[in-house]
Amino acid sequence: MGESRTLAVRRPASHDGLPPGPNSPALLQTVMLAGRLQPYLDSCRRRYGDCFTLRTLSWGPCVFVSSPELVKAVFAADPNVLRAGEHSADMGLGEVLGPTSLVVQDGEEHRRRRHSVSAAFQGKAVRHSADEIAEIARAEVARWPRDTPVALLEPMQSIALEVILRIVIGVTDETRTRRLRALLPRVASFDRGPMMWSGLRKTPSWQRYLRIQAEARELLTQEIADRRTRTDLAERTDTLSMVLSGGGDLAENDVELVDLLISLLLAGHETSSTGMAWALERLVQHPEAMHRIQAAADLGDPSLEAQLDSLVREALRIRTITPITARKAAAPVRLGPWNLPAGVNVMISAGLVHMSPDNYAAPEEFRPDRFLNDKPDPYAWVPFGGGARRCVGAALALLEMKEVLRTVLAEVDLHRVDDRSERSRLRHVTFMPDRGTRVVVRQR
Repeated sequence: MGESRTLAVRRPASHDGLPPGPNSPALLQTVMLAGRLQPYLDSCRRRYGDCFTLRTLSWGPCVFVSSPELVKAVFAADPNVLRAGEHSADMGLGEVLGPTSLVVQDGEEHRRRRHSVSAAFQGKAVRHSADEIAEIARAEVARWPRDTPVALLEPMQSIALEVILRIVIGVTDETRTRRLRALLPRVASFDRGPMMWSGLRKTPSWQRYLRIQAEARELLTQEIADRRTRTDLAERTDTLSMVLSGGGDLAENDVELVDLLISLLLAGHETSSTGMAWALERLVQHPEAMHRIQAAADLGDPSLEAQLDSLVREALRIRTITPITARKAAAPVRLGPWNLPAGVNVMISAGLVHMSPDNYAAPEEFRPDRFLNDKPDPYAWVPFGGGARRCVGAALALLEMKEVLRTVLAEVDLHRVDDRSERSRLRHVTFMPDRGTRVVVRQR
């Protein structure tokens, strides 16, 4: 933890019992959230402290929290009271992910579906994927042009997509693979505008997106039907096959299975690829850290695994990818000193949590060895959410990042194009490097 620093905050009286916050019109607050999300949240934290209220047109009052104590209270709350699925459904994610998606479910339905898939993302089920991820990364690196500037974000997206196709879905039919390879990135790249304003869900562009997704869903339904007939189903190690061979209600319901695959796609495509791109961007700007990891790999240093793990966790801390984890209060709930009424949204800002000097020493500094000896506090490091709603694929995402970075650094040297660090740009629902992680690649 960093040294505690007391914020000079203004705490005006709240007429409705909610934490303090700006008194500007809800329209203006909504526009600020949509257009200048992190700077706006930063300014609110400086003014009001680590718990404040913003009022929006689409979602009503939103209480933002960033202290580990309040984050823990949110994660530990009764999931039937602070409901993540209801908030996601209010955002229109049911249209994107499907009505049975884990993301929009609460209570027993969420618990049942999560239990059906969680075994496919634990322990040996994840570790067996390391060699295949490295193979995917090696093939991608071989295609990169040498000795000329190249942006690595798109190649990272290609790697993440291939991981989903081969390790999560396990597609083998070449024709179907080609079509899914073309469609799935378009499914993953949905516009966040309709999430902020429900009226935009009737626009031609949104309807076009839904048609693209319908085609992808049909292809996934065909893949599921074919997979059920495979005689080697029990031996296959992709996520879909493991869920099917595990039995239960989920394995028998094609609609739920397609919703699951779409959810895993959206959770794992842009987020994983962006995390890898940011890690490489940070390394290129800190070449001494990159050379240290390369030397450890070349020498067979047993500390390499710990170095990669710390690097990945620090990259996910200093460059927030998914900005907000949210819950909706289904009943009155106490949060710290505040009694929140039903209907209020409670939001954890990962950017505020990760960049707080109360949580980390010199939070603005990239320190790839920050977590070398200590795992991060689960309430001060939240790239995968937490509690009963922690990302079910977190272990695979961390493994993917480590194996891709290991492979890239073994194959090539990366050099910065200039000294300017790339800025965060909100695209769809993730913060991406504004220039796509531009580097010069040279063969080792």
